[in-house]
Amino acid sequence: MEQIDYLLNGNYTISGNTNEFENDIIGMITALEDNYGTNTLTNLTTNLTKIFPTNPSESQRNDAVAAFKSACKRNSITTVKNDGSSGTQYNNIENITWNDLKDDRNGSIKRNIYTYYEYVQFKRAHFECTNVVYNQQTGRITRMDFRFTGEFN
Repeated sequence: MEQIDYLLNGNYTISGNTNEFENDIIGMITALEDNYGTNTLTNLTTNLTKIFPTNPSESQRNDAVAAFKSACKRNSITTVKNDGSSGTQYNNIENITWNDLKDDRNGSIKRNIYTYYEYVQFKRAHFECTNVVYNQQTGRITRMDFRFTGEFN
């Protein structure tokens, strides 16, 4: 499967006043779950390689559309843009074509499914703490850095 980074793209600050992770990521995930439904997103990410084959033939494109329709448990969906706002509305899943699935623009079905897939993988990932910085006066942690170990549970 191709490497795509839609969700996690940098450093995130979490403090008493700021939670960039929650603002950027959790807001997007909540919007996806509201628009697609958690069960539908789980089905779609489970069938990721069937729905988005690499360099598909005409037959594989038809199979991909059928896999999407089978995995999508909704009659209609509204995609979500990167900022969490609504994207394209599909009033009837049966009308979705390969062109709808292969579209990789902001607010597309593909980008939404891959974003949710990244989130699911992130939740399963193992991280190693590489640095801890303490406040000298209070002894409280002021910074922690983590490195992905390459492992998942």
